[in-house]
This record gives sequence, C-alpha cells and structure tokens, in this order.
Amino acid sequence: MAVNLWPWVRGEWRRGWTSLLGIVVLITIGGGITIAAVGGARRADTALDRRIEYEGWTANATIGSLVTLEEMDGAVDRLLPLIAEVPGVRGAAALTWAGVGIEIDGDPGNLFSGALGTSIGESPTETIVIGRAADQANPHEVTINEEAAAQAGVRVGDTIVLRSYASDQVDEFYEGNGAPDNGPRVEAEVVGIFRTLEDITTQPEARLTLTSGYIERYGDRVVSCTCGIVANIPLDELDQAAAEIADVVSEAQMVVGTITDEQSTILDQAVGVEVGALLVAALVAGVASIVVMLQALARQSAGRRSDEASLAAIGATRADRVAASMAVLAPALALGAIGAGVVAVGLSPLFPRGIARRAEVDPGWRFDAPVVLGGAMVLLAVAAAGALWFTWRSARRVAPTTITPILKLLAARPTTTLGGSLALDPTGDGRRVTAAGVIAAVAFAIAGITGVAVIEQSVDDTLSSPEAVGQPWDLELQAAPADPEAVVAATAEEPIDAFAFDLRIGGTDFEITGEDGTWLVQPMTFDNVVGTIGPYITDGGGSIDEGDVVLGEALARRVGADVGSEITFTPGPTKFTVTGIGRLSDGDRADEFAYVTADGMERLGRGQQPDLNSAMVRLGADTGADVTERLADLGWKPALLPAKVATLEQIGTVPRLLAVGLAVLGVGAVVHTLLVALARRRRDLAVVRALGFVPGQARAAIGWQGVLTAAAGAIVGIPVGVVIGRVIWKQVVGGVGALDIVSVPWLLLVLIAVGAVAFCAVCGWVVGRRAARLRPSAVLRSE
Repeated sequence: MAVNLWPWVRGEWRRGWTSLLGIVVLITIGGGITIAAVGGARRADTALDRRIEYEGWTANATIGSLVTLEEMDGAVDRLLPLIAEVPGVRGAAALTWAGVGIEIDGDPGNLFSGALGTSIGESPTETIVIGRAADQANPHEVTINEEAAAQAGVRVGDTIVLRSYASDQVDEFYEGNGAPDNGPRVEAEVVGIFRTLEDITTQPEARLTLTSGYIERYGDRVVSCTCGIVANIPLDELDQAAAEIADVVSEAQMVVGTITDEQSTILDQAVGVEVGALLVAALVAGVASIVVMLQALARQSAGRRSDEASLAAIGATRADRVAASMAVLAPALALGAIGAGVVAVGLSPLFPRGIARRAEVDPGWRFDAPVVLGGAMVLLAVAAAGALWFTWRSARRVAPTTITPILKLLAARPTTTLGGSLALDPTGDGRRVTAAGVIAAVAFAIAGITGVAVIEQSVDDTLSSPEAVGQPWDLELQAAPADPEAVVAATAEEPIDAFAFDLRIGGTDFEITGEDGTWLVQPMTFDNVVGTIGPYITDGGGSIDEGDVVLGEALARRVGADVGSEITFTPGPTKFTVTGIGRLSDGDRADEFAYVTADGMERLGRGQQPDLNSAMVRLGADTGADVTERLADLGWKPALLPAKVATLEQIGTVPRLLAVGLAVLGVGAVVHTLLVALARRRRDLAVVRALGFVPGQARAAIGWQGVLTAAAGAIVGIPVGVVIGRVIWKQVVGGVGALDIVSVPWLLLVLIAVGAVAFCAVCGWVVGRRAARLRPSAVLRSE
C-alpha cells in the first residue's frame, strides 16, 4: 500500500469485530456442513470395499441342495487345493455346516452353524466387534453374532449351551421342521461377537461360528456336512477368479456365489441411496453457504462505502483501498476456512448413516485429508474471490447520501414502511444485491427444511403402506413352531383376513436367465390356509399354472424379462413363462423375488419337497386387540420390513441433519443482515428518530425488516422445497424397490412458513432494542 492504511485496518478490526466474527461463523457452519456431507458420502461409498478388504470374504462356493451328501463325499478335499491355485485367490478354506444352535430361554435357536476347517493360504476372517476370535483348537469356545447376543442376553465371557441335531437327524437339519434335537448339549464360552455382511444387509438370525476343534470332537455325533469352500480374493480380481472357480467346481454341481451377487448388491443399493442423499445435501448446503457467505461479504464491503471518500482524500488509490479491505477480511476468511475443516472433522462420527454405518469397519472420528483440506482450500478460494470482487466494486468514491428519501419515508410514518426500506436496502447503498442475497439465503434454508418435511412424510406413508413395501401381511413366524399343527389350527380359527406359509427349496439359490442377463434368486411359493396372500401385481397377472412365474420389478429389469417372456432356472434347466411383474417382500427385498405355484416349485425341486421358510398372517380391519394377543401367545410377531426398505428409516437422519444446518445458516444470515442494517443505516434511523419516531417505533422497524425478509424467503423457498423433496424422494425410493408415494404435508409447510416469520420477527425485536437505545444527537454529530 502506497499510503499507510494499517491504522485504518486495525481500527476496522476493533470497530467491526462482531461483524467479522459473524462472517467467520457463517463460513465455518456452512463450509463445515458441506465438507462433512461430502466426506460422509465418500466414507459411505467406500465402506463395503474396506470391509471386504478387511475380512477377505469376497467369494464363496457352496453346495446346491440338489446334491446328496453321498455325491459330495470327498469333493471338498479334492476341490480345495484346485481353488487355492486359481489366479487371484489368496487363500481358501473348507466350510462345514452343522446342526448346532444356541439355547435361548430353554429352547434351541437356529440349529444351523458354520465352522472353517482345513485352509490353504490366507483364509477369510470374521469382523469381531467385541472380544476376540476363537481358538480353533478349543471345542468350547465360540463366537456369535450381534443378533444372537441380543436374543440370548449374553456378553463376551458368558457361558452358553449349544444344542444340536444328532447325526441321524439329517432330514430335520435340512427341513428345519422344529423337531426335537437329540444331539449332545455342550457348554461353551462366548469369546467374541461378530458382524458379517449378512448381518448388515438382511434380517439377521441368531448365528454362531464353531471351531474346527468342536467339529473334530463332536462331528461324528451331530449332523454336519463339509460341503462348502470359502475363498479370499482381492476385489479387483474377483470377477475373473470367480468365473474360473465356477469351472473348477462345475462337475461337483456346486454353485459359485460372490459377495457382490447378494449382500453387496443390497448394500450397494442401500448405500447408494445414502451417498446420493449426502451429495444432494452437500450440494444444497454448499450453494446455501456460498449465497450466505457472499451476501455477508457484500454487506461488509458495501458498509465501508462511506469510508471510501475519506481514504481517497488522503491519497489512497483504488488498489490501496482494495488491499486494505482485503486485509480487514483476510483473518475472518482464513479462520472460517480453518473452522469449516474442524467442524467437518467434528461431524465425521455422524457419518455414514444407516446401513453403511454397520458396514463401516472403524466408525468414529475421521480426518479425510483430501476432502477436508481440499474443501477448506476451495472454500477459502471462493470466499477470497467473492471478497475481492465486492471490495473492488466498492472501492470508489461515493456521493454523500441524502436524507430526502428518509424525509419522504417519515412522512408516511408507518414502521412497516421503514422496515421494508431496511429489508430492501440494508446497507443504504441504493442497490438490491445485499437484500437479494439474504432473501436467497433464507429461501434456501426454508427450501431445505420443506424438502426434508416432504421426504419425512413420504417415508412414513411409504413404510405404512403394505402395497408400497410389497408386504401384504401383518404378523409372521420366522421359524417353524415346536407344534406346527396346533399353531395352524389355533390361527385358522381366529377372525383373520389371510394366513399362508412361505415355502422355498432350502439352501438353494437358482440362477435365473432372461434375454439380457442372469441373476441369483431363491424362488418362493405360498401355501394359503385362510384367504389369499400373494404378490402385488403391477403388470400382467398372477401365477396360475406350473409353468408360470411372477417376477419382482428389479429382477425383471436385470434379466430383461417382461410379461410373456420365457426365462430359465438353473440348476435344471427349467423354463417358465413370466405372467406378471410386481412387488413382494422376500425378507431382504421387495422387488427381486420370483414367485411360482406349488406345482412350479415341485418342477424346480425335481420332486424334492420345499421347506417352510416362514408363515404370515394378515389381520382384518376389525381384528381386535384380544385376537392379536392370542396370536402373540402362539408365537406370531409383527412383520419386519424388507431389509433394503427398512434402511429408509435410518437414511432419514441425513436430511434432518441438513435441515438443522440450513436453519442455522438462515438464522445467521438474517441476524447478520439485521446487525449490518443497524450499523450501516444508523444515520437514517437517527434522522427519523430526530423527526418524531419514538424508541418503540425504531425497534418495530427492525422487527418488520426481519418479518418481511423471512416472508419473502418463505414465498420462494416453500415451492422450491416441495420440488426438491419430490425429486430427491423419487431417487431414494427407487433405490430400495418400494412404491414411490410422494406426500406433501401442507399443514406442516404452513407451520414452517409461520415459524420462520415468527422467529425472524423475534430476532428483529431483539436487535431492534439497540435501535431503540440509539441517541440521535450523538449519531448525527458524529456524521
């Protein structure tokens, strides 16, 4: 600076520190929320990759149910080294299934457990969330999943009882018919609690992992089958390695499935919903914070216009004045960018949300350097560019203001008129940029809150609509009861609308092939006892003949099928004709099912009887509480939503966080504008006070400034928010397979508008108290 303007810079720091602090706060909050949302999206998007890399459980080969134990004898021992030699396989281990479960409240739980045996290379590992991995040589140590720990009410270090099917109960093991278990009862210590992708992505069952020591000691006394192999394969080599494994195991009629076939597909789709929501949140928060930040900088620069003539009079050039103004703003911009990075790191434990959080190996504090540092630098660059633009335009001589407009205003006398003048021209420079900026900031805040309200209402209405989630029943049994005949008889006698059994070929995923591709699916059929339960058909009709099949909407798209198309199921191959497309919950999804008739299920099983997977009851409109209580005594429980659809309940926290952040930004913008107007238009306020305004009228004028600003923001923000909410919701619900019911809570939107106006009025009243204490003589004398 050719002229020494540092005394003026220091004076501005002293006089305007509150305004500068407001800029720091606005940049910190807006930038922090934006960076945190971007970091959360990135963290959610990579959660699956990190977990798979950590566990190494990236591919597995499992026996199909159409292969007998005799046919499988020795196949695993023969295939294990061959699979371990496939390029890309880091290790492989034999997998034993056993009819062993945890005793819960005196009854056996899910009598189906796994144990890893002989391994070559690096075998996959469990993700132990509490405790440690079991000693494989110790037959009395086990690890259990979180669902088992919750159901049994046990913790690490507790002793549990292992119940089992005896070696001669092979049929009971495969059919899962609830027959009494006759195998050994063994006490074991829980040394670890684990979480797998299946626990994350599906409705979890109580599960435990046995040690190879248990199999060696009790294997000949319990029903078991060493009929699977798990392989540890890096993600980038998974597809090719899985294809070669399929060739290796084809003669043994084993079906190869990779983690990306099922669990990760559900996880990817659910996480994709969250990632999309977070990126939209980041975009909205970023735009809103930039608008708020720039309009605050515009007000700050415009407020120094009265100093331009004085600085020019002492010889400061335009460049000198710009440099001095930037020097005033530089600490605030730097502190705001640093604060935004700190806030982003501070908010990192909140992300990811929903299902991605359970997939995250190490949730908690996270410093994502590329996002945090890069975001802070971008924020600082945008803020500095905006500040430079506004200070350059402001650094010029400005003609002295005249009191004529104020005299005309005073002639009208209404405080609302003065409030309107302050709202339209808070800096007194005669331009509308500042007013437009703050109204835009308020509009963004209200639009964000409105969009969240639309999404929240749509979530509630969708989850409460059976047709939307593909679940035409209210109660269900997830396992066969101890006395099925008694439960059936008692349930059928109740005044219910429908009662059916869900039957499937246990343990078998079929490949379904259409014109455009292949996918894995477990076909299902219903045995209706009372009334009728079936898929919601959106196109075509239901399954009538043994060659008919109804497909879920997403499954039909994946394989390129439509009503009338012919598809093939493998093992088989067995051909079916698509007679309908619709929605039906299969426990995990509502849009990827394959529904056939009972005769069609026999065709798929080639005479093998399907197993009972679950049972469902749909209550009638007039079903009383006494009926529900009696059904609960029989073991019926409220139906669980499909796992993928249930993620909507957890994703809801993302837009709520966005709404809170936008509300804070909007309030900050309004308060900052009120303070700037009070500081920069003190002369005008002093004039009207000197010409007759009482203190209460001055306070009311500031209040009307807040009211009119909020009203203008609401008029713009609510319609925009409704549109944004509808667009986001349709994208979200499309990712989980539910019906896209869009609900607009009009009464709530009215309350949002009224609340925004009322809150800004209160802010104006609080700030206006300073205007009421203004001493006109002192202000005019200083001017």
